[in-house]
Amino acid sequence: MTQFSYPRIPTQVAIGLLREFDGKLPSELRHASATDHLRASFHPNHPCRVQSDTLDEVREGIEAIAIRHGFPDAPRSQNSAADFDREAAAFLVASMKILPVEAAIDEVWNFLTLVLLPHVGVWRYPYKPGDYEYERLIGKPRNVFRKLWWRAYVLGSELSAKLGEDETVNIMERPSVGGNVVLARAIVRAHERTRSEFGGRFSSSEFLRTVMVRIRAINAVRGLTFLPDDLLQSEIDQVFKGVLDAYVLAVASGEATTGRHLRRLVASGEYG
Repeated sequence: MTQFSYPRIPTQVAIGLLREFDGKLPSELRHASATDHLRASFHPNHPCRVQSDTLDEVREGIEAIAIRHGFPDAPRSQNSAADFDREAAAFLVASMKILPVEAAIDEVWNFLTLVLLPHVGVWRYPYKPGDYEYERLIGKPRNVFRKLWWRAYVLGSELSAKLGEDETVNIMERPSVGGNVVLARAIVRAHERTRSEFGGRFSSSEFLRTVMVRIRAINAVRGLTFLPDDLLQSEIDQVFKGVLDAYVLAVASGEATTGRHLRRLVASGEYG
C-alpha cells in the first residue's frame, strides 16, 4: 500500500492562523479550509506526496463524522465527543495512508488541523482568544487529530474504540507503554475483560491508573516487552487480576469506596 508524505507548515505560521481565527465560529471557519497553503512544504526526499483529492476525502470524512455528533454546534454531550473521537480515529488511520515517521512531525498536524480542518478542530476543542499555542490545535502530541491517529495506529481501530478519553491518556501518554504496540494492546485487552468483571463498581479510568503504576514499575525492572506475546499477555492479565482483587478487598474492608481514595489506598500497597 502506498503511503504518503503530507504538507507541513511551520509552527509560527500555525500560530498566525490561530490569531486570524479569533472570534470566528466553526461554521465560519469552514470557508477557511483549504488543501494547500503558501507556506506549506513536503519532505524533500519522499517520492509519494499526498494529492488534493485524498485531502478532500479526509476533510469530507471528518466533516461527516463531526456533523453526526453535532457540528457546527457544540458536541451534544461528553459521550458524543468521545464517540466522535472513536470514529475519527478509525477513519484517520484508514484513510490518511500516512507514514508513521510523518505522523511524528508537528508541522504535519499544524497543516491538517489549521489549514485542512480548522472548523472541525476548533469545534472539538474551542480555544480562548489569545491562546495561540493551544496544544490541542497546534501540532503537538496532544493535538486533536494527531492523538486520534496514533491511538488507532497503536491500538488498532477495534481496541481503540473500547476506550474512553481518560483511559486512552493513561496508555498513550506513557511513552514506555504507548510506544509499544504489543504491550499497549495487551493492556487494552486485559482492561476490557477486567472491566466487564467489576461491572461499574469502580471508576474504570481510576482503576486503569492504578494498574498502569504497577505495569510501569514492573516494566522498568523486568522489561515486559522482551517477553513472547502469549507470556506478555499472561503477565498483564495477572497484574489486572491483582489490582482487581485489591480493590475488592479494600471495599470489603470498609476503608475505601470508589474513586481516587480507593486508587491511592490500593496503589500504596496496603492491599495487594
